[in-house]
Amino acid sequence: MFAFRRIALPVMADDTHDSAHGVSDSSNGDHSASKNNSILHKSSHRHLNPFEHSNVHSYSHRANIVPPYVLDKLEQAHYKEQLSNNNVNNNQPDINPSIKTVHSKPDDDDQYLSFANDPFVKTVRNNWHDFLSSVQQPTAFAKDDTEYDNNLSKEYDLKGAWGGEERLRSALLGSSSSAEEHPHGAAEGAGLLCGLGRLFRKPVPVELDSEKARVRSKARYWMSDEKRADVLPTMKRLFIHNPLVPLLLRILILIFSVCALALACTIYTKSKKKYNGYAIEQQPSTIMALVVQCVAIVYVIYIAYDEYSGKPLGIRNPLGKMKLIMLDLLFIIFMSANLSLTFNTLYDDEWVCQNDNTPQLSQLGIYYPTVSRVLTADPYVNQTSLPLITMSQFPVASDLNATWSFIQPGLEFILGASGDVGVTSKMYMNCYTAIYNYCTNKSRHSAAPSLSSGGAGTNSYSGAEIYLKLDEYLVQFISSLEKSPDETFLEFYVRKWTRFTIGAGYLNNVFDYMNRYWVQKERSDGRRDVFDVSTLALLKWKTHMFNNNKESLISEVLAQIERQRNNELVDTSSLSTAIKSLVFLGIDVQDLKKPNLVVYINHFELRFLEETKEYYKKESFQFLQHHNVVDYMRKCETRLAEEISRSNNYLEEHTKKPLLDTLNQALIEDHAEEMYSEFLGLLEQSETDHIQRMYKLLSRVPATLQPLADTLERYIKDEAAKAIDDIKKQNEQQVQDAANATPESGKSKRSSPGATNPRTYIHLLISIYLRFNEVVSVAFSKDPIFIKSLDNACRFFVNKNSIATPTPKSNCKTPDLLARYTDSYLKGSSKESDTTELNPDILMIIFKFIEDKDTFEEHYRRLLAKRLINSNTKSDELEESIIQRLQEENSLEYTSKMTKMFQDMKASEDLKNLLRAEIGQLDNSIKDFTPLILAQSMWPFTHMEDYKLNLAPELLPSFDKLLSLYKEKHSGRQLKWLWNHGKSEVKANLSRKGKPPFLFTVTNVQLMILLAFNKSNSYTFDQLLEIVGVARHTFEAHLIPFVKYKLLEQSPSGATEFSKGNTTFTIVEEYKSKKLRVNFVSSIKSEQKQDEVDANKEIDESRKNFLSACIVRIMKARKQIKHNELVNEVATQALTRFRARIIDIKKVIDYLIEKEYLRRLENDMYEYLA
Repeated sequence: MFAFRRIALPVMADDTHDSAHGVSDSSNGDHSASKNNSILHKSSHRHLNPFEHSNVHSYSHRANIVPPYVLDKLEQAHYKEQLSNNNVNNNQPDINPSIKTVHSKPDDDDQYLSFANDPFVKTVRNNWHDFLSSVQQPTAFAKDDTEYDNNLSKEYDLKGAWGGEERLRSALLGSSSSAEEHPHGAAEGAGLLCGLGRLFRKPVPVELDSEKARVRSKARYWMSDEKRADVLPTMKRLFIHNPLVPLLLRILILIFSVCALALACTIYTKSKKKYNGYAIEQQPSTIMALVVQCVAIVYVIYIAYDEYSGKPLGIRNPLGKMKLIMLDLLFIIFMSANLSLTFNTLYDDEWVCQNDNTPQLSQLGIYYPTVSRVLTADPYVNQTSLPLITMSQFPVASDLNATWSFIQPGLEFILGASGDVGVTSKMYMNCYTAIYNYCTNKSRHSAAPSLSSGGAGTNSYSGAEIYLKLDEYLVQFISSLEKSPDETFLEFYVRKWTRFTIGAGYLNNVFDYMNRYWVQKERSDGRRDVFDVSTLALLKWKTHMFNNNKESLISEVLAQIERQRNNELVDTSSLSTAIKSLVFLGIDVQDLKKPNLVVYINHFELRFLEETKEYYKKESFQFLQHHNVVDYMRKCETRLAEEISRSNNYLEEHTKKPLLDTLNQALIEDHAEEMYSEFLGLLEQSETDHIQRMYKLLSRVPATLQPLADTLERYIKDEAAKAIDDIKKQNEQQVQDAANATPESGKSKRSSPGATNPRTYIHLLISIYLRFNEVVSVAFSKDPIFIKSLDNACRFFVNKNSIATPTPKSNCKTPDLLARYTDSYLKGSSKESDTTELNPDILMIIFKFIEDKDTFEEHYRRLLAKRLINSNTKSDELEESIIQRLQEENSLEYTSKMTKMFQDMKASEDLKNLLRAEIGQLDNSIKDFTPLILAQSMWPFTHMEDYKLNLAPELLPSFDKLLSLYKEKHSGRQLKWLWNHGKSEVKANLSRKGKPPFLFTVTNVQLMILLAFNKSNSYTFDQLLEIVGVARHTFEAHLIPFVKYKLLEQSPSGATEFSKGNTTFTIVEEYKSKKLRVNFVSSIKSEQKQDEVDANKEIDESRKNFLSACIVRIMKARKQIKHNELVNEVATQALTRFRARIIDIKKVIDYLIEKEYLRRLENDMYEYLA
């Protein structure tokens, strides 16, 4: 009736005790061109050289291609030899008399002699038969051993790339022309001049003799006078083929180099002199010209000699080639540098080689001297028709008043006292000369008053008197400046400041001698009240112009800035000039080179920042009264961009950071509360763009971000709590509806969180996280502060919610639900529609927020064990990937037991294959028996006394064989049968005739019950219990599904009669079911409750061991420690696996004291004993 088809039974084992070859072509030299030969060898044997006895020495087996003009002249030579009756052509018959007459003329003699030195003619020794023998070679190879190249005729086409047509025309026409105009034997260089003469004079008409025979060459060219007038061949012969052309070019280069050297020497000599005490600065281009041209002369001579006396470059050795190339490269570098410096000097506006009265300088009223004027020392005349001044009319060098009276008009023009009229170059140079003469004259005499002492004294440099004069003049000049009635003070200040600073720069140049000697000497002696002229001018401007008018100036500048903020048009260039003048006026008298912003900061920056703050405070307050927060944030962005642009245009770098701080405080920090209140509304409406705008503004003030992050955290917690409460209410309603629908069942109404669907619960948690994670990523740019707020909120609602912790003291159910959710994803029997959204990344999102990770590990390991022993996994690769992710999130120790479980499964598979080979020889054996040997310390299974099962006789041979095989491989190990785990498939012949049998999936206890009915159709309850051998309550739990699904008929029926000893159970003769596969295992519910109890017990035991290990590890390191410190450190270390409670830590401490690992001391101290 029943036949076991497959049995899977777990057993608990006590484990406490290649080379590549290539062919290279060795042909080189002449054989490299064999692909173009007209005759190619194919035979492997060696042939004789067909050209061995020929006078033409060919370097390859290639058809001899003879130039057409050679054929023509050799044929003429043959005719000439016949006419001379020398019999040099082996008694050949005489030629035609007409041709003989033509070749006997003097013109043909000269033409013949012009080709006497042709290389090809020399090879045949002027012998016609030798020529024929070289052209018409006898056949040296059989036809079978040769092949012909059809491209030969194309390659040597007269109109092809080799230039045969031009060569023929040049040789024939050029030689004839030379023979007509010059006698034979003239120098070859004369051909160049004669050829040039023929190009530029009118050709003489030639009268043709009508009776003269017209001889046509073999190349099909008529040798007529018209062809001789062709210009192109003549030009090629004169400028390309003539060997004297390179020499002529070298001579031209040599001439230019000598001229350039002479000019450079002249400039260098002239510039070394001083004119009226003024020295012209020497330029690098002059020095470079001297060096380069000296080298160029030697180089040109050497390279010309090498071209006409040395070997061609192609046949020199590599060292010779490199020497010549490097010499050319060095010459090119020198010439390039020289040319670069020449152009730099030519276009340098600052050098003295410049025309005076240039438009740019004329606009400023300043004129540079030119070299010509300096060299000639001409008198000057300015634009106001001053009288001419010669060298004799300069003031006496020792007379201060005369000198000052002489230079004062020039100073007026330099500083712009005469309006836009500037100083000429002559006035500029005479002012400089007068000051130079005065200073040098005073320095040469003994006594000169010193500015420091105010009396007589000796000093090697003098300039105090004229320095004081200049000081007084600057004060007078600045004080005399007046504003026009039609301009503001800002416009007046900017206009005068611009002109004054330009003039001060040139004034500093006029007094350059005094600056370089007297001023520098005074400052080196410790004088800090003496300055160079440029600095002195700025100090006088600050004292007599800025200090007297600073309030008006700053007020007008700030007023202009406010007008610009109000979108009015202002002159930004005037603002920039006025503000930058404050920077220039900040002079440190102790160190002139040190930048100083005292004037800028004290007089402008502080007032600017204060007025900016007041302006934007007022504007933001008024704006918020009439607009919402979103519009205000847009306004803030616009204002910030405007101020940043303004600071880049005319504010100093020092002001940018204080300005931004002021703006941030006035626009953002003072109105942060309004933004916080709007933030919740933006979150509810999912306005990511506006949230991002708010974040960017608040991020400018980092202190304002934390309240925003706290608001986000509270909002996430509230939203998650609402969503989870909705799911809980739905579950309670479903339970209530089910209880009301079946009141007679007697089931109590339950609102336990266990009724929650793991898939629904975990999906809700994931959706909340993904929703706000997108907000953090997009709106907050993954700011660490907001990522932390998101993590804190998720950690809270994952571990503390109405489903996970229905009561404050209950353990969190989220790890268990996540483990079941993962089990549904990894089960092989799960539906695709239920797992389409699942992946390891989604699972890890919730896992990283779980506080009790050890609880998840225990539940996940138990479910994994069931999947493995029941072969109900999708794939081992997927299981291992999940374990790998868990290991990455925690540690190797966290997943060590799971890894060992997979190793046991692989070992059991090997044992299964071995056992199958052994039991196949037995007659009465299980053909598909899958034993699983599990390590007791790694698997979450225990041997239960209630499952002492009596094996059916049909199973004993297979089980005995398994025991013998295992003991042979592992001696000393004890095996304990886990009858409460594993399942079997039984074939039941209880169907109608002609239909396939049923397949029942049953437990091991149910298997023994069914096998008993193979012997009898009916048993009492006590008889079946005695046959199976398990505990009574276990037997009842496994028997109920058979009665429930009507496989066994109970007599008498009823729930109260079920467990009585005389109740009879009879197997049905025909089982009625729509499915051929019937699962009786799923109806057993008692084991699920037992699993939960065992899991909680295992979790408590592992936590106790973990806390004990932490305490011992800490005490070993510290030896003595206070109670509070020990509790805090243990709680911190336990956070990686679970959140330890204080009471649990205290219990473990008491346990270790009892075991004498610790000892209590006074003052609440502990001491390590072991």
